[in-house]
Amino acid sequence: MILCAPSVLIKKKIDEDYEPTKEEIAEQERIKKALADHGIMSSAPDKDGHFQQPKGNLYTIISQQFLERYYKHGSWMDALYNEREFVYLGIAVGLIQGTVGIGGGVLVTSYLSAETDLEVHRIAATALLCTLLTNIAVGAQHYAMGNIKLRTASILAMSAMGCSYWTARNVALDIPEAGVRGFIASALLASGVSMLR
Repeated sequence: MILCAPSVLIKKKIDEDYEPTKEEIAEQERIKKALADHGIMSSAPDKDGHFQQPKGNLYTIISQQFLERYYKHGSWMDALYNEREFVYLGIAVGLIQGTVGIGGGVLVTSYLSAETDLEVHRIAATALLCTLLTNIAVGAQHYAMGNIKLRTASILAMSAMGCSYWTARNVALDIPEAGVRGFIASALLASGVSMLR
C-alpha cells in the first residue's frame, strides 16, 4: 500500500499540442459513425474533456461499452486483446485479494490513476464496483469455509454502507480532484504503515 500511494497523485497527461493525423481523424469519425448507426453512446470524453453521463439500466450501459470496443477494434478478439492490461490487473487483484484480503481497490485505484486519463471520481467509482464484485466472490468462499465473524462483519458493513452512501451522494463530487487524490494517497500510506506494525 505504501508503494501504491504515490501513484494516486500522478495524473496521466494528454499532450495538449498533439495534432492527430488525417488517418487518426478518419478512424475516429468511422468509430463515431458506427456507434451512432447502432445507437451507442460513446464513452470517450467530449472536446472539453468531459465524459458523457451514460443512460439506461446497468445491462444497457455495459453492453454499449463492450459494443463500442467492438466497433473500435473491428472484432471481439482484437477488442479483448486491446483490453489485456485490465485482464492482467484483474488477475493481480484476484491473487492478492484472495490471498490476504486486501488490494482490490488499492491496485485498481493506483493503476487507473497512473495509466489512464480518467478523472478521479470515475476512478473511485470503477474501483468500488470492481471490489464489490471481487469481494462477493472472495467473501462467499470464506463464508463457506466458516472464516467470517458475522456479527462483526454485519456491524461494519451497515455502518460503512450508510456512511459511504451519504458521502458519495452529498460530499464526494464537491471535493476537487486534487483533494481526493491527496486523501486517497494519505489513506494508502497510513494503511501501509499500520500493516507494518
